[in-house]
Amino acid sequence: SCLSMCEGQYADLGFQNRLLVTAGEYDDMIDRKAGALAGCSAGGGALAAGGDGKTVAQFRDMGIKLGMAWQITLDLAEFWGNQGDGLTASNLLSKKKSLPLIYTLEHCSLAARREIGAAYSKRVLDPLDIGRVVTIMDEMNARDHCQQRARTLAADAMSLLADRNDIYRESQGLQELAAMAIGSDTQPADDHTNRPGV
Repeated sequence: SCLSMCEGQYADLGFQNRLLVTAGEYDDMIDRKAGALAGCSAGGGALAAGGDGKTVAQFRDMGIKLGMAWQITLDLAEFWGNQGDGLTASNLLSKKKSLPLIYTLEHCSLAARREIGAAYSKRVLDPLDIGRVVTIMDEMNARDHCQQRARTLAADAMSLLADRNDIYRESQGLQELAAMAIGSDTQPADDHTNRPGV
């Protein structure tokens, strides 16, 4: 898990020197980075609690997906900043290639892609350029897309335990963890919370 996390961090740093990064490459990076850390924590907890191999694997896979959802949520917060204008120290200094930007570059017009490329080719990003990049991302509904992606990952994570009624009866903490991963104070969308016996 430590090796995988380091590989993910290395990939994340490597993205800073590239303009075009695919969504698949991003998914692989956060799987290895935040996913590996959360997966190890969840799987290790299940093992320490005496879980069998299947239970440990279920919790590990759940943790990986929650870690990925958390990374997307963190990337959203870092890119838009407290004021929603993209002026955060992280992306200004590192030219971070997070999912909102990746999604925008994959779906925007050629003219918009060139405009973003011109901004990111500068040694230091200009605040006016960043404001324009955020505007383009908003036009592409990148934030909504990424929020939905995080919610889907969180729901998928919880669905991995759908056949475990013994766990779901005591799952409030897991529901709160999933909600935290998507930056919500409420429970995430979960198709299994209303099942009989839960």
